[in-house]
Amino acid sequence: MPNWLSSYGPVLLRRHVRNSKYDPLVDEVELLEANPRYAHVRFPDARQSTVSLRDLAPAGQAVPDTADPEPEPTELPKASTSVPLEPTPGTPGAESPVRDDLSSDARLHEAVLTDSPSLPRRSGRVRRKPDFYGFPDV
Repeated sequence: MPNWLSSYGPVLLRRHVRNSKYDPLVDEVELLEANPRYAHVRFPDARQSTVSLRDLAPAGQAVPDTADPEPEPTELPKASTSVPLEPTPGTPGAESPVRDDLSSDARLHEAVLTDSPSLPRRSGRVRRKPDFYGFPDV
């Protein structure tokens, strides 16, 4: 048996039935005596009852919080200052760099975005009629 069950005094008793979600989860009761399975307790209103040891906890100790703890903030890697900054498009003397690793469609899309930023962005999806199984195109 745990050491705190051998001494008389206040303990916490789990409350099985609560009238609302704002009622406390436990009640503080006085431990009168205990055996390896059950304990005799006195409630604050002078009622006495026998309860299971599974429903008791020592009073005065911190109960671990079941909510997830907040993650500790981690430092982001600092940006390297050795990378030269390119001039922004639209400023006088700024040339848009041509990238060879892009396909022709991507270069065209990039050119449209850099030349006229006021145009709305359009979807690149190709639209076509649905294919119906077993029917000729109509």
